[in-house]
Amino acid sequence: MASASQPSGNGDGEAPRRSQVCYKCKLPGHYARVCGLYWKERFESKTGGELSDGSGSRRNRGRSASPLRRRWEPSKRSPSADSKYHGHNERDSVKDLVSLLVAEREEKERAKREEEERTKQERKTLVKEEKRRKKEKRKKREQQENDERITRIVNMQFSRRWGEAKEEVGLDSSPEYRQERRRHRRASQRARKHRLYRHKSSSDNDVSEISNRTRGLRLTEKRKRAHGMTEEESQSSPVCMLLRQRRIAISDYHRKPSR
Repeated sequence: MASASQPSGNGDGEAPRRSQVCYKCKLPGHYARVCGLYWKERFESKTGGELSDGSGSRRNRGRSASPLRRRWEPSKRSPSADSKYHGHNERDSVKDLVSLLVAEREEKERAKREEEERTKQERKTLVKEEKRRKKEKRKKREQQENDERITRIVNMQFSRRWGEAKEEVGLDSSPEYRQERRRHRRASQRARKHRLYRHKSSSDNDVSEISNRTRGLRLTEKRKRAHGMTEEESQSSPVCMLLRQRRIAISDYHRKPSR
């Protein structure tokens, strides 16, 4: 049997076959599937540990022969065929897949919570805005009602003092209307003060006139009484009665407290 490192031929004068080349180590004489075995045999041949079949003769294995296994050595299997290796890889893959699914689910739940929180905040904002608008509307209505009530009270007081108030639409709040009302109010106050002063002056003049006439009447009465009238006649005369009434009126006037 020819060695795996020797090229094969038939010796009939035919052309030799194409040399074997390993695509792993790029060296001729073997294929890639037996690259490890080839270099193992090379190493054992250099160290003197040549393999034998028990009779002392060297065994040359061809390229298609399976690697020799000693009886006391366990059989070697490819890592791809090892169940433990496959189980470890499968466990890692399943673990990574579970972690990915859990992370995706947590991300969805977090996005859902954020959306619910944002919706809740927007709802609260809308409720607060609605309450604020209602409060402003209520305050505006109350202020308008208060202004109307004050306007009615002012018009009533104005009508009681200076007659009926003018109800002209659009002029109550104008500066010209307010200025006209102030001018009319000042004129009314001046006229009232003037009337009070004239009444007081006329009252003083009447008192002076009555006093002067009373003095004259008293003197006349004394003269008449001196000419022979009795005291009872003089007291019961119309002139004395009028004089007595005027004296009572003057005394009552002076007794009144001054305003």
